Amino acid sequence: MTWTIWHSRRVRLATLFVAGALTLAGAVLVWALRPVVIPPSDAATPAMAPAGELPLAPVAPAHLEALDPFAEQRQSEAAPDVVPPTAPFALLGTIAGTTPPTAVCQLGNATPRILHPGDTLGGWRLQQVWPGRALFIDGGGAQRELRLSPLGH
Repeated sequence: MTWTIWHSRRVRLATLFVAGALTLAGAVLVWALRPVVIPPSDAATPAMAPAGELPLAPVAPAHLEALDPFAEQRQSEAAPDVVPPTAPFALLGTIAGTTPPTAVCQLGNATPRILHPGDTLGGWRLQQVWPGRALFIDGGGAQRELRLSPLGH
């Protein structure tokens, strides 16, 4: 009789453990990828409420909007620029090596905004960005190039 690796008790035992581990891993994978049915949100019933609590009654959207603590902030972010094109705006920084290039600009005392070519600020559309400068064009075709000021100026 010739000896083979399968004659070793350790090899047979290790093979058994590996096969068991693979079987267990497969079962866990099947369980993790199983489809889960989530009931629609409007199907809330008293049976779904935690023990000792009553389900919440439906609330009209107008009442929820009145309770929104961030409504004013969202309205100011969504409001278009209504500042005339002659309003002062400054170039605070540029990133020209990315796609798309980026310019950080500030209109008056407003919060600085990150702009990409095609975005507008105070009636001016960002046309192109280079390192340290940006080109804006208004609706009439007038161009305005902004440059970063040297440090300390």
